[in-house]
Order: sequence, then structure tokens, then C-alpha cells
Amino acid sequence: MDGSSRITRFDGAVMADALFLIGRAWVKRLAGDDAGATEDEAATERLLPLDTIAAIRSMIIEGDLPMPGLGPGAMDAWLEQCRLAGSGEWKLLRISAPSSREVQRQEEEAFRARLAEIRAEAEAEHGTASAQDLAAEPLSLADEMRNMGLM
Repeated sequence: MDGSSRITRFDGAVMADALFLIGRAWVKRLAGDDAGATEDEAATERLLPLDTIAAIRSMIIEGDLPMPGLGPGAMDAWLEQCRLAGSGEWKLLRISAPSSREVQRQEEEAFRARLAEIRAEAEAEHGTASAQDLAAEPLSLADEMRNMGLM
């Protein structure tokens, strides 16, 4: 992970609430209550970023988290996950890369900083021409010839 990535740690109570809502929406969809599921999903979106919700759903599908279900005892394992999250025993970290706009801004800042370094190195190595030095320099070949007395 590079230094520009951000890590988000979610509060246990927030994670417990979000897991509960995700599980409840899952069960409502299984039961055919799409409106109720949509309502719970909207409530979850107020707690967690969309990509984090999608990651939790993927963990359910892949079997890394128990699948919420209908019927007696079908939610016990899911509710245990909610309890673990609330107690801080189950944690989820979100690692996100910066936006393309942020990356562009960082690259421009790095470019400008490097340009300033190159200029400072060149000035230190070769010296800088002062305004007086520039005024004394001929502007053209004719001026140079006049300065030399050839014209």
C-alpha cells in the first residue's frame, strides 16, 4: 500500500447497525419485500460507503460471512456477527485509493517541487544573471559590434 491510500476504521456500533440492516434487507428480499429491503439498504448507505456495503455483500456470497436466511434459527449466525462487530471483535478496514483528481494534484505538486529543485541546482552551479548583467549584454550582433567599436 502506498502512502497516498486512506484507511477508514469503522466504529463498532456503526458496523453492528450496518450489518444488521444488510442482513434484514437480505431477508426481506428473500421474502419478496423489495420495498422494505430498499428502505433498509438506503439506511445502510447513510452508515457506510457503497463500496464497503458491496464488499460485505460479496463476503456473504463468497461464504466469508454467514448468509442471512428465513426461518427459525436462520439469522442466529448473522446476529452473532452483528454482536461481534458491536463489541469490536469483528472489524472491517476500508482502504481506498485517492481520486484521480487528487492523484493529478499530487503529481502536479511533485512536478513543481522537482522543477524548483532543478532550477535551484542550476542557479547554484552556474550562478544567476542579474538584471544589471542582462542590461549590459548586447541585444543583437549590431549592438555587440558597436560596443566593440567596430561600427
